[in-house]
Amino acid sequence: MKYLIACLLLLADPFWVAAPPEQWNEEQLEQFFSESPWARPAEAVAVRGQAADKVRTFLATSAPMRLAEQEWRRRRLPKEQREGDDAWAEWEEFLAKSGSRYVVLAVAIPQAGAADGREMAEMEQQSVLRTGRQKYKLNGYFPATERDPYTRLIFPRPPLAKAKELVFELYLPGANGGHFREALYLVKELNWQGEASF
Repeated sequence: MKYLIACLLLLADPFWVAAPPEQWNEEQLEQFFSESPWARPAEAVAVRGQAADKVRTFLATSAPMRLAEQEWRRRRLPKEQREGDDAWAEWEEFLAKSGSRYVVLAVAIPQAGAADGREMAEMEQQSVLRTGRQKYKLNGYFPATERDPYTRLIFPRPPLAKAKELVFELYLPGANGGHFREALYLVKELNWQGEASF
């Protein structure tokens, strides 16, 4: 009987398929930003002899993450802060006008690194999105703000037919244990309502 229950639990849809974000509890909402297919850590590349923090990332242009972010803001920010947030309004305008042409990776860059202009310029020069043999250079970014702790890195959207995996090769200012990080997303895991969403 225990074996049967365990099998049924494995076959059950994850909470993000079973219910919309407004029905998730606090633990589920937090878990979605760290353990869903649209959220992966950026891990250290070629670090020898030192501990390196994993840096939180998520695909900010994916449909499920956009819904989750709206719910996160609704719960965490008072209405007047949400309505008076010009930086967030600019982000939403970008999504409405150009979101389908880009993949945006939200990254939790340490505050000290984000404040260093030279390091941020280095990030722009060295960060790429790789799919197979094709590499796409970073087009720009939305900086983190007081109400949005994530820096949003803008990359050209690769053709879906050619994208089996999205590998973000990142230079992250202020990251503990070396600047270079890599975040891997498998396209086959990014299925949302019948199609890949990233």
